[in-house]
Amino acid sequence: MSAMAQPVEFADPFNAYSGTSGGASDAAERISWMRYRIVQGFTASAIGSERLTEPLRVVAEIFQRCRLANWDHEGAEPISSEALTEAQALLLSIPSYMPLPEIFPEATGAIAFEWYRKPGYRYVITVSGKGTLEYAGLFGSGNDTSGESRLDGGFPKMIREHLRWLFPGDQIHAV
Repeated sequence: MSAMAQPVEFADPFNAYSGTSGGASDAAERISWMRYRIVQGFTASAIGSERLTEPLRVVAEIFQRCRLANWDHEGAEPISSEALTEAQALLLSIPSYMPLPEIFPEATGAIAFEWYRKPGYRYVITVSGKGTLEYAGLFGSGNDTSGESRLDGGFPKMIREHLRWLFPGDQIHAV
């Protein structure tokens, strides 16, 4: 069976937290393993299942459905396994006090994450497997932003601030 025809296994969507951490010491290996076990334990809880397992399942389904060229029958680019990995990493990095986004594929081969508050108030992040996040936000009439940020293993502070603009006041609480 060719690699393209083989089903992708997502029984453990947290593979980014297994294996080596990139560090060379035994301590780095232990930290990586502990982090993996914490994420695994959290997802076994009802809150963890809702917070992580379901969105990761959605991302996996998007990848399965859109991994071949022309998946939309209108010339869409395929979603790469690198975009899948970045989407999983982004989901795992969203702070727990922030609402979860809607997730959908884009014809450019990217996976998009959208937070929506009301007409004229929305924020979209896309990942396409190139190590960067592209973002665009509307925060009311004449108040918008767009740009690019590196995906370096954490949720970018600038994007966290943008989401606080989108959900002001009591809607987002820092923990």
